[in-house]
Amino acid sequence: MKKLCFCLFAACLFVCGAWAEEAFDPLAYARGCLTEVLGYTEEQAAAFVFSDDGEGTLTFWPDTRPDLQYALRCDGERRREMTSPFNTLDWVTHPGEGVLRDVLRRAEAERWFSDWGTDASDALLRALSEADTLVDAAVCSGLTAGDPAAQAVNALFTFLCGPEYLWPAPLTEWRDETLARYGLALSDAPTPETGVRRAHYGRSDVVTFTRETPEELRAAFDRPELTGWKLLCGSYRTMGLDNSRAQDKGLAAFEKDGRRLLTILAAGDNGWEVWPVGENALYPDADFTIECDRSVGFFAIVYTLSDHETAVFHVYPDTYAFEGALHMSCTVSAYLRADGATGEQFMISSTVSQPWHVWTGRIGGPMTRNDRMVRYPAFLGGADVRDFPTTEAEAEAVDVFPGAMDGGSLVMANGVHLRAKTSSRSADLGMLRTGVLLPVLDVKKGSEAPWIHTRLGRLEGYVSSNYTSYGQDAPSMYMPVRVAKAKGDIPLKNGVGLLDGTARTLPAGTKMHILLEDGKWFYVSVPRGGMDWLPDLNGDFGYVKKADVLEACLSCQLDWLGE
Repeated sequence: MKKLCFCLFAACLFVCGAWAEEAFDPLAYARGCLTEVLGYTEEQAAAFVFSDDGEGTLTFWPDTRPDLQYALRCDGERRREMTSPFNTLDWVTHPGEGVLRDVLRRAEAERWFSDWGTDASDALLRALSEADTLVDAAVCSGLTAGDPAAQAVNALFTFLCGPEYLWPAPLTEWRDETLARYGLALSDAPTPETGVRRAHYGRSDVVTFTRETPEELRAAFDRPELTGWKLLCGSYRTMGLDNSRAQDKGLAAFEKDGRRLLTILAAGDNGWEVWPVGENALYPDADFTIECDRSVGFFAIVYTLSDHETAVFHVYPDTYAFEGALHMSCTVSAYLRADGATGEQFMISSTVSQPWHVWTGRIGGPMTRNDRMVRYPAFLGGADVRDFPTTEAEAEAVDVFPGAMDGGSLVMANGVHLRAKTSSRSADLGMLRTGVLLPVLDVKKGSEAPWIHTRLGRLEGYVSSNYTSYGQDAPSMYMPVRVAKAKGDIPLKNGVGLLDGTARTLPAGTKMHILLEDGKWFYVSVPRGGMDWLPDLNGDFGYVKKADVLEACLSCQLDWLGE
């Protein structure tokens, strides 16, 4: 699930692995990389100029282009790393310049872009398939005979090197030189505002749509909750697996009266289903598209902030059924902002139960990493996405959690048993859900870690601090606290015993946060006012039967569930 996140924060380094202790020749190795990895011909490689600084770095460039500098670095741990002037932050996900040079050489020899048509398009697709770039001889956006030759050239570069907003200047120059060689020019016309594009990559199909509903999604979008909402854009991916559609998923965005709604698409036994993420999960003003990464199934929400600045949320629709309840959430894998005018690049990435990784650097250059506990949840639909940090300073300053967490009077559970005493062998009072806030009454010494004494309403006990945010700057929150609503008028019980009284009766439709699970019961917090994304610690606490409530990930999803 986190493969894309790893690919993103590879930080533009072409990592080549450990090198042999004996007989390692950096010059020979660099020459070999030029021809075997980077796609240069023997004649071109022979014309490179090499400079060794004597401290483990070999720099080299074409004799006519001293500005296009490659570097091979050998560190003290006997590893070698090579950087390229054409590297992008997304280089691991895409084949890159070596395949691009090979394909462009063949395109020139066979006059594909000079005589663009069905034969040339088919030949190009075959060449990409032969290069093992997850392409079948089928439809690929921008590479078909129906597209202009200039668009095909541009699509080839983006297909092999990643999206244009990640390109360093030399890569843009290379694309423009290729267009000029064939007398081509990209149209200044805007991207078509309406349409459905279908592509086949390896074993998967990807459908991307803008202001037009694919026929297979019409039934899913024809539900009363979407009445009056206009489709903006979306994308989904199907894996083509006969035994399961669990991996067939996507995202779609809608707009109504100046509000925007992000939804998850999930394939079930009865076709496609749509579930809300929230009206706070999208920027309200910026133009954007939703795209699917062809290799690993992540999705990118790509915002055009200006003519030179792009912001991207890499997200993963997490969809599955657990004990009869649907889990539909949208995990944030990474956020990226690139400014083509200044060359500045910022990224923040997340991994489950780990600090956020904050990266700063320049487009096409190495990135500097700092690990921080950023105080924003790693999913959309909780806190307002406009509060998500977009600079290093904001990453350090952002705080959407209760202020009492700063002073240690509150901690957040990361999925932990509540115990009657300070021992893992004491009575188990139930499993606290990830993200539940716990008041800290006091802290007791433990054999492995301190025990936190806490109380939620009438329920009192101890949790191991190993499984909370205790002692950290911020919690690790990678999924929402699950919520529920009453199917009918139901009792909120003081306990689960026959003689335990009823605190009050909850009217049908009452919403609550699920704090703890105890057999056939949920221990819940019923908020005093409207539902927030975190439980109300001053709400009404008590037990409800699981069978008496409907369960979901987010409060907005409860509104889409029947009684």
